[in-house]
Amino acid sequence: MNLYGYDWPQGGTKQIAYVNGQSHMMELFVGFGDLWQSADLTVLTGAPPPDGSAFAGYAWSAGGTKQVAYRDQKSHIIELFVARDSPWQWVDLTALTGAPPPGDSALAGYAWSAGGTKQVAYVDDQGHVIELFVARGSPWQWVDLTALTGAPLLHQKPLTGYAWVWGATKQVAYVDDHGHMIELHVGLSDQWRCSILKAFKRREAPGKPG
Repeated sequence: MNLYGYDWPQGGTKQIAYVNGQSHMMELFVGFGDLWQSADLTVLTGAPPPDGSAFAGYAWSAGGTKQVAYRDQKSHIIELFVARDSPWQWVDLTALTGAPPPGDSALAGYAWSAGGTKQVAYVDDQGHVIELFVARGSPWQWVDLTALTGAPLLHQKPLTGYAWVWGATKQVAYVDDHGHMIELHVGLSDQWRCSILKAFKRREAPGKPG
């Protein structure tokens, strides 16, 4: 079972998202001094069920929301989101943007406070890293980060995305097919760039004694 836990300052809660045995996206949540509660986000929103392979939950301060992004069973990227004192909603980001469908289970979602955006990064079936992003009051957009930067392809997990407050940047990191650690990064009023951080060797599991 995959789990994703995160804090939502605007709502004053902490939450854990997971997919249950019926392929429903579930959330356990609690406010300070309250009792834990559960919510079936699939039932609440009527959204397509997740395929269970990859999802991400995070808070977006600029929009005042929390959200869970995942790949559904038709290979579309779906976002469930809610603002304080509002009902849960959902949107099909693949249909909304016309972005390539995900081809791998790797997915990362996060907020970028310096840019005021939230974004979901994933890998399409050509091994390209795709980013879906939106700012408050603007429509969702997408960009092919691999084509934009000339970065190496990715045909395997893992993939991670995150914001760097001190540097005012956002970045996506992964290991390419040659075992190199790759970081795609961008700052305010800057262009996306690719950095090869180092050669990365997977540690082999110890063999059983003969």
